[in-house]
Amino acid sequence: MRVVLGGTFDILHKGHEALLRAAFEDRPEQVLIGLTTDRFARESRTRVNPMRTAPRTTSLIST
Repeated sequence: MRVVLGGTFDILHKGHEALLRAAFEDRPEQVLIGLTTDRFARESRTRVNPMRTAPRTTSLIST
């Protein structure tokens, strides 16, 4: 099985966490994660602060 998902993950929240956990839940052969660009994230929000969520992001990725 392959899972494909995408989005703007600059500010991680519980919805992102649930989506990523679900993507890996059944141990698929392959998970492809498409990311939007930093420019898109900056232009689509008034304030983006990826450093604010860096420790949480790191722990989520290492899980």
